[in-house]
Amino acid sequence: MLEKKGISEKEWVYQAISDKFIQNKGDVMHKVQAGAVTFNRPDFYFITDVNFDRGKEECRVILSDLAKRKKFIGYKELADKLTITYPYDEDPKFTVIAHMVGELSHECHASGLPLISALVVNKTDGSDHQGLPGNGFFELAGWLGEDVSDQMVFWSVQVNRIFNP
Repeated sequence: MLEKKGISEKEWVYQAISDKFIQNKGDVMHKVQAGAVTFNRPDFYFITDVNFDRGKEECRVILSDLAKRKKFIGYKELADKLTITYPYDEDPKFTVIAHMVGELSHECHASGLPLISALVVNKTDGSDHQGLPGNGFFELAGWLGEDVSDQMVFWSVQVNRIFNP
């Protein structure tokens, strides 16, 4: 468990998210300001902030369009739609995308909006989360203070708020 050593609650929450996603690989962290939210973002496998932010903006546009059409997207489909390039293969790419949609949802939450990453679901992994967002979605929501004791109910409420603003 992380200690809140002189950082704001929002920074602490995102630090916890970052630590979970990078799984203590010792990646260097740096601060990124996104509106009223400050993120501690790991240095991703040679992905620059400019590239990351461009990819995150592409995710925002794609997810906003999906919300209007009341559709979902798989992580791989989302990755395939992004125009940014990665100097590596599958696993780290999805870690970066998880951070992108996580930051978007964190920004949504800070603005009183539903978590937009609810639209990014596991399509064919064969897990209990097939057709649902991954565990990171629910962990993020919990860190943001949401009640995720019944994950299906929480996710359904988020999707309903997205599809019916």
